[in-house]
Amino acid sequence: MSAIRMHEPKAFATESTMFMSILANQSSDLKSILDAMKTPAQMSDAELLKQYSPTASSNIIDELKQRSNDRAFIVFDEAKGNDVVDVETSLKLLRIARRQETPATYKVGTKLCRVHRLGEFPMVFVEAVILGDKIRACGRVIEVTS
Repeated sequence: MSAIRMHEPKAFATESTMFMSILANQSSDLKSILDAMKTPAQMSDAELLKQYSPTASSNIIDELKQRSNDRAFIVFDEAKGNDVVDVETSLKLLRIARRQETPATYKVGTKLCRVHRLGEFPMVFVEAVILGDKIRACGRVIEVTS
């Protein structure tokens, strides 16, 4: 009888491990569905910052404004693009913004970066050529009418 008891836990452990691996695959799908259903109030600071962009929903912007007490805390990753948030640095500044004013500039590595308020994005300068009543910019020709 003791031999049977020794084999039962092993067999159960093997079946349990197989079941858990199947469940893990399904739970990752379920987790992604549940994550998509979260409201901004239920999201972590990092999740909100990852979704912040010029086209972000007003709910995300409002939640970030509330968490930051409407203080500047957004730093953009210029290497990735003018509208990509540096999540790690912005997260540090958001934690500071909860209790006190934030600096206008912040040192990231060896570079000094401007700290933006929500809704502010870095300016993008475009070279344009004026051709009489037309303007050529970014490979497009725009006709100016008065």
